[in-house]
Amino acid sequence: MRSPFKAVLLVCGAAALATALVQPASADPAQSVAATDITAVGSDTIQFADDAIATAYNATTPTPTKLYDSWDAVNPTTGAVHDSITIKPSVSVQRPDGSSEGITALQTNATVDVARSSRGPQAGDVDSSGNPLLFLPFAEDELRYASATTTNAPQGLTTQDLIDIYTCAKTTWTQVGGSSSATIHPVIPQAGSGTRSFFLKTLGNITPGTCVSTVQENDPTAEAGNADAIGPFSVAQFTSRFSGSGIQLNTGGTAGTGYDQFREVYHVVALDPVSGTVAEALWPLLGDGSGSGTTGFVCSTAGQNVVHQQGFSSLDTTHFPNAACGLAEHI
Repeated sequence: MRSPFKAVLLVCGAAALATALVQPASADPAQSVAATDITAVGSDTIQFADDAIATAYNATTPTPTKLYDSWDAVNPTTGAVHDSITIKPSVSVQRPDGSSEGITALQTNATVDVARSSRGPQAGDVDSSGNPLLFLPFAEDELRYASATTTNAPQGLTTQDLIDIYTCAKTTWTQVGGSSSATIHPVIPQAGSGTRSFFLKTLGNITPGTCVSTVQENDPTAEAGNADAIGPFSVAQFTSRFSGSGIQLNTGGTAGTGYDQFREVYHVVALDPVSGTVAEALWPLLGDGSGSGTTGFVCSTAGQNVVHQQGFSSLDTTHFPNAACGLAEHI
């Protein structure tokens, strides 16, 4: 259930920020981590946006001085999954791969400050005391399906077509309006992926059938060069990084004519018992959770410019009537 979270308001001035921002490549924090750093882990979908936000936020020399360290879902140099990362001095954890693993890290490790998530609040998203985790929306993404640039997949598959494909009720393209009798190769992101969770939810919370293969989220390798492969993919990721990687996204559509689903993406934080909302140390970056008091860098003009440069849109009340950047949602 969506719920605005009542927050303490803080009135403060804000300096004007430059909007021409350097865009970093996929990377873990370049600087040595410090005890005062804000640490973020989790979602693959928004990791590049957070890499760029970290660079832009740190360039403002925020007061109090708190650096923002965003760790990618997989090792950006080796591609290793679940390797060890040092998130604070003398504190190492297994790298969380995806939204749910990032949220679990937030729940179980006090040195994790922020979990990146491309899914919304779910049952169980609470801290050890039963307090709800706070989901702070900051951008909007779309989810479509990816296929090879030369493909047997029709571009107007409906939600029902995808349900049939992902439950393995229909296994050839001719059964879903295609011209090829070849076997469909559906793929889906790894367990714990916010994209996986959101995709299955839009299909009615189905359980994938045995014909479905698991791949790393937003990795075009599985679809590129395979005319029969298909899988959910972030529009923001495709637009900003993978438009020349041998895949295409379906051209979108409305109910009955194609699959095109909008979703919010979030920074997730624990409820702070002192402020009764977002921890005050996070306010300069994320705001206080009220959506109207201290909005923080992420929801500022400069922060939203970074979001747009990474392929995401600002939140659209047409799609999410009750949403606002930085306005906390929880179960």
